[in-house]
Amino acid sequence: MRHFEPWLDLPDDLPGQARGRLTAARLLADGYWMAAATDVLATVTFGDPLTATTGLGIALVIGGVLLIELGAAH
Repeated sequence: MRHFEPWLDLPDDLPGQARGRLTAARLLADGYWMAAATDVLATVTFGDPLTATTGLGIALVIGGVLLIELGAAH
C-alpha cells in the first residue's frame, strides 16, 4: 500500500465527512483519467477512431487532473 500513501494523505484533524468527500473526488478523477488512457490505448492498439469530442474530453480530463495535482502541491 506504500504506493498509494501520498495520494491518500489527508490531515488527521479533518472531519470524517470532508475526508470522505475528498477521497471520493480523488477516486472519481482517477477513474476519468483511466477511462481517457483506455481510449487512447484502444486508438493506438485497435485503430478505434479518436473524434474531436473524444479528444476534447481527454484534454479536459488531463486539465482537471493537473489542476488537482497542482492544487494539492500548495
